[in-house]
Amino acid sequence: MTRSVEEALAYAKAESERRSQDWTAYCQRFVRSCYGIEPLFASAWAQWLGADPEDRNPGIDPGEAPVGAALCYRGGTYGHIMLAARDRDGVPMAWSNDLVRRGQIDYVPRSAPVTTWGQTYVGWLSAINDVDLPLVLAPDAPPKRPKPRRYESIRRAILRLEAARNTAAARGDAADVGLIKHELRRLRLLYREAVKE
Repeated sequence: MTRSVEEALAYAKAESERRSQDWTAYCQRFVRSCYGIEPLFASAWAQWLGADPEDRNPGIDPGEAPVGAALCYRGGTYGHIMLAARDRDGVPMAWSNDLVRRGQIDYVPRSAPVTTWGQTYVGWLSAINDVDLPLVLAPDAPPKRPKPRRYESIRRAILRLEAARNTAAARGDAADVGLIKHELRRLRLLYREAVKE
């Protein structure tokens, strides 16, 4: 079963801290191993060329690729492939072998194959060895509706309780009116605090 993006990134981080094998010249093996995908293509460049057209996303800026995508570069005999990531500040980064330490996995800028080896970024893949990566690939999806402010839900609760208090008063139910008044006082205090936030 294919790992999630979070699991793939965790695998990459774990390999950087204590590698399970020597990753020298095994960039394609490393990226597919992050997702737990079986072998098919022999190299990063073969992976790019062999991918279905709908899985190839040509581009000139690797920073635009989504987290978890397979970033592909042309150069040398075999090309290069890396796992796209972002740091806490949203800066585009990637997990890669050989760029910093031979045979090791390191966290690098997405431009590293270009600046270090003179390779050319060609784009990113949404599938590896014909296995779709579990990415969110719809940047044009409708934006999430903003969460209503907390005080709006409190205000609605106050309006409901006021209606319930009026109904209880009309019935002559003093016990219910007393309980509702107590809850209304509590909610009105919460409302005043929430509005200040």
